[in-house]
Amino acid sequence: MEYVEEAWNSPIGVLSLLDAGEGISAARALIGLALNSPTLVPALEVTLAAARSSDPLVRGNALLSFGHLARRFGELPREPVYDLVAKGLADADAHVRGQADAAADDLDQFLGWRIDGR
Repeated sequence: MEYVEEAWNSPIGVLSLLDAGEGISAARALIGLALNSPTLVPALEVTLAAARSSDPLVRGNALLSFGHLARRFGELPREPVYDLVAKGLADADAHVRGQADAAADDLDQFLGWRIDGR
């Protein structure tokens, strides 16, 4: 596995990729947004929308992004983030489950949340 630093993309840019059905680009842009956004709220709003995507790559990366946001900002709204990550742990897609597991670790580490289903 090779780490690739994701370029920062604005929340509007990520939403545009999601709306255009650009799954791979949107999934990568979500990580860049979570790692580089200067403020929590716009990044969180986009991530919440992406976590409900029908595309498993987008959905999984959105769940992982919750962990990055928790680490960077030290806060997230418990609802609906907790439920989305818990649901991801039981997702039919292996990528989503794996990213949800990583997110659950981060949410435990940085926010003290113990996610059910682990």
